[in-house]
Amino acid sequence: MPNCKLCLNREADKPNSHIIPKFLAKRLFESSKPRHSVEINRKGKIRKIQDTPKENFILCKNCEKRLEYLETLISRKITSINNYNNLNDKFKIKEYGKNKILECLNINPIGFKLFIFSIVWRTSVSSLPEFETFKLDDKTENELRLLLDKTLKNNHSELVNSISKTNDFTNFHYCVFKPLMRNEFSRGIFTAYKMAEFQFGIFTVDYIIFFYSNKKDMNPAFEFVSNFQNEKLLITLTGTDDWKMLNELVVRKMLKKQ
Repeated sequence: MPNCKLCLNREADKPNSHIIPKFLAKRLFESSKPRHSVEINRKGKIRKIQDTPKENFILCKNCEKRLEYLETLISRKITSINNYNNLNDKFKIKEYGKNKILECLNINPIGFKLFIFSIVWRTSVSSLPEFETFKLDDKTENELRLLLDKTLKNNHSELVNSISKTNDFTNFHYCVFKPLMRNEFSRGIFTAYKMAEFQFGIFTVDYIIFFYSNKKDMNPAFEFVSNFQNEKLLITLTGTDDWKMLNELVVRKMLKKQ
C-alpha cells in the first residue's frame, strides 16, 4: 500500500476519501427523487451519480480525520454565508461594478484559505478521471502539502489554535464567486479544470473558486477581490447572467479541448 499523500509517513489506508467536500455540492442532487445527478464524461457518456467523487487510499486515516476537523469548522461558516441576507451583523456588502462584494466579518480568513488550499491540493493529487485536467506543478503542490501538514491538527481546539498562529502563507491568489440569489436558475456545474498555465477553476454548484499559482495568469479585474490578503474573507456575489457566464466559460474551454 502506498504512503499517504499528505503526511508521507503512514500507509494510505483510508477508502472513500471525498476530493471535494460533499456539503459544497448539495444542490447537485436536489432536482429529482431519489436524489441524483448525471455525470457526462469527455466522450459524452451519461451516468447517474448520487455522491461527489471519492478516491481510495490516497490518505491515511489520521490525515483524513485532520481534514475532517477543518471541513467541519468551515462547513458551519458556509452555512452562514449562504444565509448572509439574514445575518447583517456578520457580513458587509459593498458595490463592485455590476457585482457585490461580501465581506465576511466573523470568518477567520486564514482558516478559510486553508480550507480552499486543501481542496485545490486534493484535486491536484487525485488520479480520478474527473480531475485529470487539474494538475498543479510539483513545487506548488508540495508547498500546499507542507502548509496543510504543518497546520492541520488532531482535534478542534488544536486546529483553531494552529490557525490563529499561522501567518506564513504561500504566495498564491484565490477568488471566490457565488450567485447573488440561490434559486433554480443559479445552480451551477460541478467540475475542476485547468484554465491556463497558472490558473485553475473549481466549480461546486454554488461556489466557483479560481486559484492562481502565479499572479501573471490572474485577470487584473480580480485583484480587488483576491484573498491573497489575510485581513478579511471576500466573496464576489454575481447576478444570474454573470454566474451563468462564468459556468459557461469553463464548459466552452472543455469542449474546445476535446
